[in-house]
Amino acid sequence: MKSSLRITIIYFIISALWITFSDYVVEDSDFRLFDVLSVQTVKGYFFIIMTSVLIYYLIDRLELRQQEELSKRLKKEHELKNISEINERYRHVMEQITQGVVLINPNRPHYPVLFVNKAHERLTGYSEKDVVGREYRLFANEKTKTYHEEMKSSIARQQPLMKILPDYKRDGTFFWNALRLSPIFNQSNQLDYYLGIEEDVTQQQEQHHLIENQLDMFEAVIRVNDEMQLLEYLVNRVTHHLEAEVLLLHFVEDDKVVPLYSKNVKRETRAFFSPQMSVQVIDKLKQEKRVIDVKDIIPDYVKPLFTNESGYASLYSTPVYSEAKEVLGIFVVLVSEDVTALPIMASAVLSYTSIFAIALQKIKFLQKITESERIYRLISEHSSDMIILINERDGIDYMSPTAQNYFGELSDIFRLLMQFPEQIRDRFDSFLRLIKETKQSDTFELNVVRLSQPEDTIEVNGAIFFDHKDLEEKLLLNIRDVTDRKAFEQALNRSLYFDPLTQLPNRFYFKQKLDERVKQHRALSLMIVSLDEMNHIQHAYGEGAMIFILKELSELMSPFEFIDLFARTGEGEFSFILKETNTAVLDQQIDTVITAIEEPWHLNGKDIVTTLSVGVSIFRDQSTDQLLSEAEMALKQAQLDEEVKVHYYHPDQREQSKRQLQIKNDLYYAADYEEFELFYQPIIDVREKKLYGFEALIRWNHQTYGYVNPTEFIPIAEQSGRIVQIGYWVVENACRQLKTWEENGLDAIVSINISYRQIIEEDFVERIKTILKKSECQYEHLVFEITENILMKDIALSNRVLNELKAIGIRISVDDFGIGYSSLSYIKKFPIDILKIDRAFVRNMDEESNDLAIVRAIVEMSRSLDLCVVVEGVETENQLNLLKQLRCRLIQGYYFSKPLPPQEIDAQIKQMNQQLKTS
Repeated sequence: MKSSLRITIIYFIISALWITFSDYVVEDSDFRLFDVLSVQTVKGYFFIIMTSVLIYYLIDRLELRQQEELSKRLKKEHELKNISEINERYRHVMEQITQGVVLINPNRPHYPVLFVNKAHERLTGYSEKDVVGREYRLFANEKTKTYHEEMKSSIARQQPLMKILPDYKRDGTFFWNALRLSPIFNQSNQLDYYLGIEEDVTQQQEQHHLIENQLDMFEAVIRVNDEMQLLEYLVNRVTHHLEAEVLLLHFVEDDKVVPLYSKNVKRETRAFFSPQMSVQVIDKLKQEKRVIDVKDIIPDYVKPLFTNESGYASLYSTPVYSEAKEVLGIFVVLVSEDVTALPIMASAVLSYTSIFAIALQKIKFLQKITESERIYRLISEHSSDMIILINERDGIDYMSPTAQNYFGELSDIFRLLMQFPEQIRDRFDSFLRLIKETKQSDTFELNVVRLSQPEDTIEVNGAIFFDHKDLEEKLLLNIRDVTDRKAFEQALNRSLYFDPLTQLPNRFYFKQKLDERVKQHRALSLMIVSLDEMNHIQHAYGEGAMIFILKELSELMSPFEFIDLFARTGEGEFSFILKETNTAVLDQQIDTVITAIEEPWHLNGKDIVTTLSVGVSIFRDQSTDQLLSEAEMALKQAQLDEEVKVHYYHPDQREQSKRQLQIKNDLYYAADYEEFELFYQPIIDVREKKLYGFEALIRWNHQTYGYVNPTEFIPIAEQSGRIVQIGYWVVENACRQLKTWEENGLDAIVSINISYRQIIEEDFVERIKTILKKSECQYEHLVFEITENILMKDIALSNRVLNELKAIGIRISVDDFGIGYSSLSYIKKFPIDILKIDRAFVRNMDEESNDLAIVRAIVEMSRSLDLCVVVEGVETENQLNLLKQLRCRLIQGYYFSKPLPPQEIDAQIKQMNQQLKTS
């Protein structure tokens, strides 16, 4: 019953009793009911009925209002809870974005920051605590005031802003920041926030500046003829770009040194690189390209430069060669300690050296031209170079001394023509007849080959004029030796269209030639080869090893006649035009190329092995851009595929690309939606006939695609950086399962795969410690598996992290050993406990195979280093028996068990124990 009705009834009953019996109480005790019901009584009843109705109405309205307020409050609390969950989800998404994210309040003065993600902290060094509630940090610097005003203007006009800005990290490091500011409006079209996306584009921006500088410098080489003006311009452009001190030591006649300094070169440095500088120093600098760092051992001949007063951090020096390998000068760049060297400093110095080589060749060429013109003016005011005058009877009336020196004394034009090979002779004769018939001047070039002389290129200009003395038309030939000019033009073309390191065509030239062949509808295939390990090789063996391999590879490909054209189109990427479209023939040709490249490279007594990925697209009348795009898509697929290194493009690869994009997006939510699972594959001790442990293997049950193969989503996770969070999820869940097994009395290790992306995280070891402490599992039961290539990417970092893990009791295993490019001589430098022999050696192993010999060698050497060996991929009894003969103790593979979810492990252990008893 409603409270308002209950109160009203109680009120009514009490009032009625009082009205009914009150008269009787005050009057005599002779009580009769109908006598009591007087007019006053009726009035009293009417009164209490009216007041009861009024009270009921008022109380009922009060209850309704309270119910409405309660409903509104509950609804508001529900909405706030939903908004809070949505905000937390958005925050989670923002934290996963690899670019820096900044949320700004545009409705308050100075536009305070509301939120920044972790990527912003990694990018700028400023944490969320440093910037939230304060003015957007990017525009606090005095050097960026202009951009601050531009941002304020954009926000005031509620417009987006996209800029690449100069910026500084917290530690003062300069970088280029690609900023995109976008307004965010609410449902009422009112401005709520500004969202900023930041990205470090220093590498791209510096490369762009380098290319712009090169183009400007090439233009100056072509346009400016004054020697000092040209060289000063080039030196100053390089100085401005590299923010360094730049010198050019120009060698002139008799090896005299003419130094040219940028304006910021110190006085002491000018004195060191003076025209009277030591011959020994010059000889040392002439020998090769050098990079000298103050942290390294400084050669004696440049020690005077590296004093405390000079403040130099590094020196770059390289000889400047002509096309004939003649040293024209030495290019020197000095970087001060207070200047951050560009990431592309080494390649920039190499590129600028090529331009200086062209400039010095041009200067040499112009000097020759100037000298020649001076001599020619002495011969005749109206002649230049070699002059031959021919009359109407084809007789030679005049030959200048230079022409006589070049061709000898000739009486008629026929004797001149006879000095050329037949093909050139016919061209020359046709040219002379054309001049006589058209009566117009013309010019052509031809190559001259003379006995015991190098081939020259001459330019012949012919003109008809009327000789008023002899009253006949005569033909005047001005002949100029343009060999040096042609060499200069070829050098210029080589710099523009050829890679300076390998002398192979570059990407621009390759695309031009590919486009020509496509327009001619030639039968061809495009192959792109990527040397996947070049960065690792450079890290492990130095830049010299990388340069050696790239140069040797260009010579290695030259003999293959099936290659129409090949070029260096990337840092470790080469593109080939093959004269074939038949896949069977293509397979043979590609295999020939792969076999040649994968042969060990011998350098300084070391064998360096490279691995590669190949993408192929067959020409089917598609455009050049589409053909390139298809080959690049095939190459990307090959790089993701650990098993197959060669991929042909297929039309369904576009769908595959869409699938990969979907997988990349869904990886961000897979853990939240509990789509990841951990399976465990047993590792068996065949000597003790018992379970040794498990390898934890992640599985993804995608809501659309079902179970996605790890070989498909793990490379995508690696590239996107999502592998870091997935890796921590694996460690956390594997430790939780290990703790459960420990509580149930199961004594076994659990092996977990660790990626390079995790190792380079600054707080990686601390986060592992936190997870282990939370799980309370025994540390000695954990094994972290890493691959050879992770070790070799950064040897110092790998050593430090692995030693820290060892210090807390975690054992280290090297996975897939034998298929990378490291060796036991490197392995023994690391704190390794276990080597895991890759399944590739086990798959085709028999008593006579090379794989068996490799396994035997690894086992014996590991035993001598006191390392455990786990052999994975064992599937047959024959393989098991061969491994037992080699005294291999720890075995993993489908012969004993496939990877299983935790709930199926107990039954599988019982089955394996029974299997081990009978084996």
